[in-house]
Formats: sequence, structure tokens, C-alpha cells
Amino acid sequence: MSIKLSITPIGGVGQIGSNMTLVSSEETTVLIDAGILFPYEDFFDINYLIPNLSFIETAPNALIITHGHEDHIGAIVHVLTQFPEMEIYAAPFAKALIEFKLKDAQLNRHINTYRESDQIAINDLLIDPIHVNHSIPETFGLHFSHRSYPWSVFFVSDFKVDPKSPYELPFNFSKLHKLSHSKTHRILLCDSTNILSRNLKTPSEGDLINDLDSILSLDGRIFASFFASNIHRLQTFINLAYQHKKKCVLYGGSLLKYSQIALQQGLLKDPHNVLTEAKSVKASDENLLVLCSGCQADFRGSFRRVIFGEDTIFKPTKDDRFIFSSKPIPGNEKKIGLLYNKLAQLGAHIITADDYHIHASGHPGKEDIKQLIDLYSPQTLIPIHGESLFIRKYEEHIAKNHPKIKSRILFNFDTYIEDTDEIIQREALEPIIIHGRYLTLEKNHLSERRKLACNGILFISFSMKKRSEISITPNGLPDLVLTQIDSFKEVLVERLLASKLSGDALAEESRIFARQYFAHHLGYKPMTFVHFMP
Repeated sequence: MSIKLSITPIGGVGQIGSNMTLVSSEETTVLIDAGILFPYEDFFDINYLIPNLSFIETAPNALIITHGHEDHIGAIVHVLTQFPEMEIYAAPFAKALIEFKLKDAQLNRHINTYRESDQIAINDLLIDPIHVNHSIPETFGLHFSHRSYPWSVFFVSDFKVDPKSPYELPFNFSKLHKLSHSKTHRILLCDSTNILSRNLKTPSEGDLINDLDSILSLDGRIFASFFASNIHRLQTFINLAYQHKKKCVLYGGSLLKYSQIALQQGLLKDPHNVLTEAKSVKASDENLLVLCSGCQADFRGSFRRVIFGEDTIFKPTKDDRFIFSSKPIPGNEKKIGLLYNKLAQLGAHIITADDYHIHASGHPGKEDIKQLIDLYSPQTLIPIHGESLFIRKYEEHIAKNHPKIKSRILFNFDTYIEDTDEIIQREALEPIIIHGRYLTLEKNHLSERRKLACNGILFISFSMKKRSEISITPNGLPDLVLTQIDSFKEVLVERLLASKLSGDALAEESRIFARQYFAHHLGYKPMTFVHFMP
């Protein structure tokens, strides 16, 4: 018997990022989102990771994008390269962001536009977008139903409940209820990002306006940073800049990209022409609000560049105010701490979400989750969009507070079968490492990078005919090595002249000896390459 419904997360469960989920019926397979994962550890300047899709034997019928964050659209080029015939559906803002990526990759693909009033019908599946609140415009949950079977699946990986946002409509609970109330088996795949948060109710974006207003009323230059995709936060800054007669500069590539697309889409408004370019203002003007990219202390972000005094236009002073209108993503705390320390040494004013109410999450607190559960009344709940700890804590929360609901725990590559309510576990595939211009970097080469970065390198060249002529070039090693080069050459020449080996065997013997020699002086073995001429 064919399976009526199966759900397989490929990314986004067990870690935050690389969101991709397969939903399959008898006739149809739909891929939800195509996200990337930024590595938690130092991966030596690789771009990002993407899920391994090699286990998918038949190309999905369609890819449906829920919203425009990088952890949901960043892998779009790779996914479309692997499945070029797949139909793509996205809301207008996400579509524009994707088209920007496709143009950069020189891919020409048609993207179907959907709005909340639309229904996406693919063979036996009916997919209805449900508007939800989040930290980027036009975010949707997806309601799946079947032409013949009475199940309902509501997939909502990123949401909050914000009934008083000044910038967007509330979560469309009424549409969700109309679509699902008559179904006999309702399955909820739900955001678990904030399950550990002490905020039972996630604050509204509108709740930030008063505190930001009081800060922007102060004299002097103000620099602020937040997630560039948060167009609603940007709108608040624009409105307040106008009220307080400040010139507002968007400074940084990502801010310019998101704002330009949002302005074109009518999602961002600047009726009083508050926005201006950095090159058109006087950097010392005390009436400036400079909105910077790089709120996570990104190395190339304009916020870090300004704070470290490395920017060509804006130099920090002790009289400036720096607003951190975001919270650190786990793993970025040390980098952001360096910014705090640099500003503290300078004596500048540091303003964070610990001092004022200037940041609101885009994810649900427990009260938001309860409101969704009460409305949707799922029999089965699958936590998604979270680290492994979040997933388990979510399961505990449901067992304690909603005991009638059955939690089903899936990790990446596991498959839930609706017909039998079973989980088929599959060994997780290692993510693919992407570097440079959409290129795959094999894991063994990543190990080589680590050795190069940590141990440095020696290049040794000599002639097989005249072994006493040796050239040694160190890179990434202490200057101490330079003082040892002549001594090393003498010893190595003696060994070469005495050796009866030749060719590759001689080169390998020399490589091993060089590593051991310098390990005695350095405490570690540099990577060593020996080149010889016949």
C-alpha cells in the first residue's frame, strides 16, 4: 500500500539553520524551504553548509518558500541546480530576494508568486498560505490538506503572535481554523526556538517604539545595528529619525539590499525622504542616525568597522551612542563582547537590550504556542526549527501542559508516516561545505585547511643532481624558524648526500625529518612539502 502522507525534515531539526522539509503524498512531493547553516565553529572562512540531498531519488514536484531569511532561502541555487525542473513558489518579498541570488549565480528560473489569498494545488495536495508574524515581512505558515483524506498538516517553522504590530496584520488564526477544524487528524510542525525563553509572551515590534524614541531624542551622533532583514525595525528607525529631525544613513551592503527591495515592494516607506547616502553627509554632523549592517559583529560588517576605527567615513568618538538592537546568536557572544569592550575603552555610550526595550524576538513564547495549540487543536505535534535541546524541552513542555497531544520527535532525515503513526529513522548525512562561488569543499580539504592555519607550512626544494642546493620557504610560522634555517640546511644536506634513496622515497624521508626537526623547536609539526627536480 502506498503511503498517504510522510514528513521528512532534511535540515533545521537539531540545529537552527538549513531549514528544508519534505512532505510527500501518494502523488506529490513538496520541498519546504531551502536554507543554509552558518557553522558554529571556526571553519576557516567557508561560506556556509547545506543539507545533503543525495538520498532524494525522485525530484520533488515543487519548492515552496515560507519567507526570505537566509536559513530558508540561502541554498536555493544549490537546490535548483540539483532539481532544475522543480516548480518554485514564493511570496513577493522572498521572490525578489531569491531573484537577486539567481542573478548573481547566472541562473534564469521562473518563480511563481503566491499571496495569502492563493491556494497552491499540486496533484492530490492542497497548500494554503497562512499569514503569521515574524521578524521579516511576508512570512507564512503552510496548511497542507488532501483531496481525499481527512488529515491536516500545519507547518509553521518561524512565527510569533503579534496582534498589535503597527506594520503588519496579525496571525491569521481564522483562516487556519476554517481550513482545519473539520479534519480528523491534525498534525502541527511548530517553531521551538524560544522554548527556553523566560518571556512567556513574545513582545510586539510596536513595544519597542517608546524606548527607541527616548534614545533618538538625545543629541549627538547615533549608530545602530539590527538584523538587516527586519524591515519593521528599520521602519521604526526611519519614522523616529523624521520626528527628531535626524538624517538617516543606511550603511552596509545587506541593509541597502533589503531596504531597496522593501521600498520597491511597498513594504518600507520613506515619505519624507529621511534616508540619505553616506557620501552625501558630513561625517561629523551631530544630527546623524547611522544604521549599520553586521549586528552579530560580522568581520566585514560596517558596525564592526566603525567601532574598530577602520571605516573610511565614520570614526567613533566618546560622545557617540551605539545601539545594539538585537541579541547575540548563540556562538557570537565573544565577538559582540569585543565590540562592547572597544567602545568601553573609548568611553562611548553603549545601549543594549539589557538596558532598554529595543529588541523583540521573531519567535514564539509559551503563551504564543498555547494560543496556536488551542486554536488548531492538533492530535500530533512535531517540534521543528530548533537545536536538539530545544526539541526535547518542547516535548517535555507539551507532555506537562498539553497531555492530550502526542509529541513525535524527528531529527534530520527521520520520516514520520501519518498512516501508521510511526517514525522511520535514517542515518543523517553529513552537510555539504560551500566555499567560494557556490563550490563544494570536501571535508578532507577542510582538515587540511585547519592544519595549514594552525601549524603553518614549509616548502623545501632541491635538485636530485646537486643535492646540496636547497631552498626553504616558511609561511605562517614564527620568526624563530628563520634563525634555524641555516642550521637545518646543513643537517639536511648531510642526510641527503648520505642517503641511498631517490625520487619519492627521498622526498618523503626529507619531509618527515623536517617536521621532526622543527617540532623540536616549535612544539608542533608544520605541514611540509618537498619538491625536487630530476
